[in-house]
This record gives sequence, C-alpha cells and structure tokens, in this order.
Amino acid sequence: MQLVGTAWFVLRFAHPALALGALSLCSALPMILLPPFGGMLADHVNRITLLKWARGIQVTLPLLIAWLLLTGNLPLWVLFVHTALVGAVTACSLPTNQTLLPSLVPKEDVQSAISLQSAMFPGAALAGPALGGILLQPLGVAGLYIADALSTLAVFIPLFLLHEATQRENDKRHVPRPHMIEGIRLSFTCRCLRTLLLMAIWISLLQGSYQVLLPLFARDQWQVGASGYGWLRAAAGAGALLGSLALSAVGNIPRKALFTTLAAFLQAVILLVFAHSPFYASALVLLFLVGLSGTVASALVQTRLYLDAPEQVASSVMALYVVALVGFSAVGGMLGGSVAQFSGLTPAVTWIALVGMVGPFLLLRGLRRSGDRREDH
Repeated sequence: MQLVGTAWFVLRFAHPALALGALSLCSALPMILLPPFGGMLADHVNRITLLKWARGIQVTLPLLIAWLLLTGNLPLWVLFVHTALVGAVTACSLPTNQTLLPSLVPKEDVQSAISLQSAMFPGAALAGPALGGILLQPLGVAGLYIADALSTLAVFIPLFLLHEATQRENDKRHVPRPHMIEGIRLSFTCRCLRTLLLMAIWISLLQGSYQVLLPLFARDQWQVGASGYGWLRAAAGAGALLGSLALSAVGNIPRKALFTTLAAFLQAVILLVFAHSPFYASALVLLFLVGLSGTVASALVQTRLYLDAPEQVASSVMALYVVALVGFSAVGGMLGGSVAQFSGLTPAVTWIALVGMVGPFLLLRGLRRSGDRREDH
C-alpha cells in the first residue's frame, strides 16, 4: 500500500518518470550494499530480536511520513530519505527472514515451509496494491501510509510470542560461525552459486524496470486512475501468487535449469506484448502471466540456492540473494524510469523486454553444468 501511495504522490512533481527512477535508486543502494551485513547479523545476534527492531522501525517511519503529508510539509527529498531508510531496514532484516525459518518448523516440514514462504511476497504484492488502489481515493496518500503502519503491526506483535524460538536463538549465539567474507567468497568462486545469483539479478532487473512504470501506464496510456494502477499491480501479484502455490503443489521439478530459463524468457516475451497492448483488460491478463512466469523462475533459482549453499555459510549466500532479488529490482526501476523519461513508455518497455530475452539463454549453459546433471540422475 505504501508503494502505491508513494508512486501516486510523485506524479504531481515535474519529470515524474525520472523521479520514480530516483526513488528506485534510493531503495536500491541500501539493498545492494547492506544485505551482506544483515546476513552477518543473522549469524551472530538473536534473529528474533533483530526482527523486532526492524518491524518497530517499519511501523514508525510511515507514521512520520503520514504526519508530514497531513500537515502539508512533505518535500520530495524527504521521501527520498524515507525510501532509503526503509531500504536499509529491509536489507538488514531480509536475510534473517530467509534463514530463521528452519528453526521454527520441524525438519521434515522445511521444504513445504519454504514453498509457502516463497508465496509471501507475491501474496503481499497481490493484496497490497489492490487495497492501496481501492483505498487511495477515500483515504488519500497519508491514509495509505497509516494503513501500512497498522498492517506491519500484524507481523510485529507475534514476534513477542515466540518464547521457545527466542531461547534457541540465544543458545545459538555461542556456536562459532564462519566469517561473512567466507560465504561471499564461496558465492563468487563456486560456479553453481555464481550462476544462480546472476540469473536472480537478471530476473530482478527485468521485473523492477517495468513495475516502476505502471503508474504512468495507468495515468497516461489507459487513463484508469489510482484504482486502475492498483489493479495492474494486483494482476501481476495474482500471477506471482499462483506461480508460487503451483510450484509448492508440484514439488520437485527435474531439469530446473531448463525450466528456469524458459520461464524467464517467457516473462520477457509477455512483457513485450504488454508494452504494445492497446486495451487495459488485455494488459491485466498479460501482467498476470508476467507475474506467474517471473515468480516461477525466481522460485526455482531460490530452491537451487537453498539446496546448493553449504549450511555454515547459508546466511551470507542468502544475503547475496536478497541483494539480487530486491536491490537489483530497484536498480531496474531506476533504469526503467530513466529510459522512459527520454524515449517514452512503450519504447522503454520494448527495449527492456528485448534485452530480457537474451540473458536467460546466456546463463543456461552455466546453470546446466552446475547441477542439473546431478539432479536428473
């Protein structure tokens, strides 16, 4: 919901495409630089305590922005600072989210829990933009920030009820852990992990570059307003949610490299068709398919990383995955906004989609050589 309000608020300023790209940059920088340190924190401190601090800040920041909006004192630069702070908090807490799960469920249920966790972000991407688009008109941008803060309380308060898990976290603090640098070094020297992370970066760049332009498509190309923008985001989120749940139901998929490549390529092809769609209804269907194929590709990459990363450096490896997943998505948003500012919406998404078709096949050879032979036999 906060993203919907922010994007719509920025449209009132001059050069909105460039401003949206700059906001993506403010989010990208901390998401690229800080997750490795978040992974190190996840290995050396109580992860539940770390999440409590992160969620507390995520409740406070939108309330501050809402107050500035209500008083009419929100310049654009403050929104940039807010976006950077949100990115920094997210960067430090996401590796904890990725690695805490095995300590909360029985070992035999870890795979199912991971599949459900992969549906968390698409589920939020489905409900958040849809609610944001619907509530933007009656509540205004400030109301969306307040609603976002209240929704964060739903995941903040339960952290204080995890008494047994908190005690286990305190006990684990005394177990020696490898240094963060060892996990990063392994990620770059191991062909398998390096190729998987490069594929995650490519997918995230593609997704971020078109998502940042959706409010401009809603306002300028189809004239559907804030609620129409919310449904565009919701359509992609619905596809992503269905893709995650379908993978969870199917279970293990052989030849993950080939399926990952085809899903990533299909996402770019559908995005190309979306760029030239003359009708809003068809754009909703196409975005649904974009979300589905993109999430299938991302989930398969994440599954391979979970399986291939050594347990003792898993936090560092998953921290780099967070950089690829979220940080480079924001970089893609910056690039998409910049290209659209100078070439227009349709040409920008066309070039993005054409470039997006190439990357998966460049990385296919590395993915196949790094592990599918072992999986398929």
